[in-house]
Amino acid sequence: MAPGHLLYLERPRINEQIRGALDYPVILVIGGAGYGKSHGIYTYLQKHRVRTVWIQLTERDNISDRFWENFIQSVSMINGESAGRLAKQGFPATDREFEQYLAIPLADVNPRVKMVFVYDDVHLIQDKSVLRFLERSIAIPFPSITSILITRKELAINLMKLYSKGLLASISEDDLRFTRDELEAFFAMIGIKAPQDTIDQVYHNTEGWAFAVHLSGIHFMQIPSGAGFESQIRLNMYKLIESEIMARVDDELRKFLIKLALIEESPPELIRELARCQEGDCDTSGKEGCLIRRIEQIGSLIRLDEYRHVFSIHRLFRDYLRGLQNELSEEEKKEVYQAAAAWCVRNNLRIDAILYYEKAKDYEKLIAQCHALPLGLPASTMNPLRAVLERFPKEIYLERADVYVVLVRFLLNSGKLNETVERIKAIIKTQEARPPCRAREGALFYCYITLGFLAEILAVLEGDFSFPAHFEKAHYHKDRWGEEADGPFTITNLGSYVCRVPSPDPKEMDRYFAALTAAIPHAAACLRGSMYGMEELARGELALFRMEMDRAENFLRESLVKARAWHQHEIEVRCYFYLLRIGCFQGDIELIRESQKGIQDILNQEEYANRRANHDIYWGWFYAQIGECERVPVWLTVENEESPNSLIRGQELLVKARYFFQEKNYAGTLLSLKRTKHNALHFILGKIEIKVLEAVSLYQMKQRAAAYAVLEEARLLAEPGGLLLPFAEMGKDTRSVASQALKDDSSNPRPPEEFLEKIRNLSSVYAKKLGAVREQFSAKGNHPSPFAKLSHKEYEVLEALFQGFTQEEIAKSSSRSANTIKSAIKRIYEKLGAVNRADAIRIALSRGLLEWGNQKPSSPPPASSAPHPRQPLIKKAPQASAG
Repeated sequence: MAPGHLLYLERPRINEQIRGALDYPVILVIGGAGYGKSHGIYTYLQKHRVRTVWIQLTERDNISDRFWENFIQSVSMINGESAGRLAKQGFPATDREFEQYLAIPLADVNPRVKMVFVYDDVHLIQDKSVLRFLERSIAIPFPSITSILITRKELAINLMKLYSKGLLASISEDDLRFTRDELEAFFAMIGIKAPQDTIDQVYHNTEGWAFAVHLSGIHFMQIPSGAGFESQIRLNMYKLIESEIMARVDDELRKFLIKLALIEESPPELIRELARCQEGDCDTSGKEGCLIRRIEQIGSLIRLDEYRHVFSIHRLFRDYLRGLQNELSEEEKKEVYQAAAAWCVRNNLRIDAILYYEKAKDYEKLIAQCHALPLGLPASTMNPLRAVLERFPKEIYLERADVYVVLVRFLLNSGKLNETVERIKAIIKTQEARPPCRAREGALFYCYITLGFLAEILAVLEGDFSFPAHFEKAHYHKDRWGEEADGPFTITNLGSYVCRVPSPDPKEMDRYFAALTAAIPHAAACLRGSMYGMEELARGELALFRMEMDRAENFLRESLVKARAWHQHEIEVRCYFYLLRIGCFQGDIELIRESQKGIQDILNQEEYANRRANHDIYWGWFYAQIGECERVPVWLTVENEESPNSLIRGQELLVKARYFFQEKNYAGTLLSLKRTKHNALHFILGKIEIKVLEAVSLYQMKQRAAAYAVLEEARLLAEPGGLLLPFAEMGKDTRSVASQALKDDSSNPRPPEEFLEKIRNLSSVYAKKLGAVREQFSAKGNHPSPFAKLSHKEYEVLEALFQGFTQEEIAKSSSRSANTIKSAIKRIYEKLGAVNRADAIRIALSRGLLEWGNQKPSSPPPASSAPHPRQPLIKKAPQASAG
């Protein structure tokens, strides 16, 4: 056994404290460097074989998407399927995304198996979004899970509620110090027979600090008399490391350790590559052995973390080794960084890969990894990566065209459109001054195509519909560049409305359609069909708001055909949303079901970054519209939060406003509408929807005069183009306002009687149609009592799903066929009005069909009393927190 293994003393006092703490949902382990925080927790969990996800945090995890990659990598060590689902979702920055995140452990975690999530070195995290994720994760009760926070200092996380509720256990620095008896036991373990006064002296000098105790053990093993110990312990700790550890390491191992310190994580596969030896090829029987075996000489300062399958270097030791980087040549450093980057790419850690490729100065591979990043990443992630690109040598910008598309993407994510336009124009000016070459043509192509999209967005503010000229120039330069553009940016992003016109003047709409028609052929040719189907979608949207429903449906179906042909998923799902609204308007149940299926199916398009957000928004609109507010996704029910994704924010806030209105939270409705205005919904269709919602809210707040005034503002916007759908869609609420306005005396300014009668009639018809829709899709209507519609066998299957069984496991344990279980699950979804397993469990919990921790007394028994194949490691599983 390597000497390092002999230097760890198992302390029953600490083990007992950890054992008791694991009955709590959260454990806070706080102490300075070298107190054995991580080592003590790690050793206990390993010894007792507790199912553990160990997340080792670094400064890099202040980039939320990098933290998520790290989190996923750690989860993948115990559950690859869960890790895959987490990777598809992305970092949960909003309530909506956090709710989706919770659905994954809800579906995957077996509540009967104890599980621990360890967040090590949490004190390094300053990013608010990551801290918020941690705070919310540990605060939400979840069966069988304990979260352990290991930190050197107090955290910027609110733990007071957990303290006050008795949900948090704490292990402090004083708890972690060696007692005198433990120090004596440690010396006895390593074979040191020291007199009592020597033990006392060592205890006095080390004050029980585990790191110093460890080094004192090494010193006494080398010099049994202990001569010079007192002076050595007072030395700078780096000098102590040098004299007691590095002085006994040969040059080859010394250089290898310095290399390892260059990288944040050191998995065995990467170490083997750096050591230029393959697994099984090393002779470990000799005195020297393989480098992987020999690093165990260092003891607990560097160890193999079996939870994360990486070698973990103590932070103090890493800092010491990094101070020796001058002993490596630049070529040696580059070799390490390239190997680390390649390992990160293979393991889907793209942000780390980018940072390592920058250190290796391998710009070609760095740019390739930037291309692989999804669209819509938050500015907190994009800004550090943009800084990487801006540090590129000038010659890279001269030689490579694709660096510009990455830079422009990162600029766009900042949300500063005018600033981005000016930066792009400056790049164009520089490139056009260059002699013709392929790199120049490629750079100009990317700049002009982006300028075209930006000009289309800004046209609503500036009234300038000349954006087709930019797309035409992009097409010109692409032909001369001779390469194909690819990636997620080829999928059109629509924003809140497709008809991007600010004025009620119909001529303005005609100008926009003419510009759109001219731009689409160039955009589609440049970007593999981008914008294909957008013209038909825009015309369908306009016809929908004019309530020309047959014409609207025809345009939308034409758009669907074109969009599917070129994988324009956002155009496709927007078509289904508008068909859903047509179905509600006409009371067409078949069309509504077709639209819902199309919206649901979009989740399968993994290359479409906004699929989950738009899926929730469109379902949220429908449920709010039919009054099923408890089925609106949670993130769309929160007043003081909005998505960081500017592409969906306008629609998000309008759906929130509808939800608050249905909940009779009229102040919340007005607040959401105010934020919607702030988020630049300058399009005429958006203005009308906002005004109508504002008018009916003011009316419900007994502010009739104000309601009539806003209703008149909405009329002035809507009448010139016949855009009356928003009035109709508010159904009985529009009818109430219009009816009362017709009765009031003319002293209050109000819309003309003819208009009031028109919208009263339209909204009355809509309300009746929507009533029929509500009867078909209302969960309350389908379930008069919590248990009435689920058969005994269906309930057994539901509870088995809740307990974490797979479809195959349920079939096996209940002696039924897989097809029978599959049919039962389908019926459960239909009866609960759920779209998937997580949704079914959420609905069942909200209605009392299921309960955390125990069964309802009146519930049928579980599918089988046979033990689950994954037996719990710890039988006691108290209420705990989501990792």
